[in-house]
Amino acid sequence: YCTSGYRSEQYARELTGQGVKAINFKGSILEWCRAGLPLVTPSGEPTSRVHTYSSRNQVPSKYEAVW
Repeated sequence: YCTSGYRSEQYARELTGQGVKAINFKGSILEWCRAGLPLVTPSGEPTSRVHTYSSRNQVPSKYEAVW
């Protein structure tokens, strides 16, 4: 994922061009959080922490923005 969705879209296109099955979900991690959807760590543990790239990007209060 990425904060705004732009980088993840570009990366998904690059991977697809290399024959890797990749999907870029519409929106961004910010949209995911605005929808109240769950987050997990790379090891699969639930978390409320989300990397927002900078303090300019806000998430709902149930999440903790980190940068």
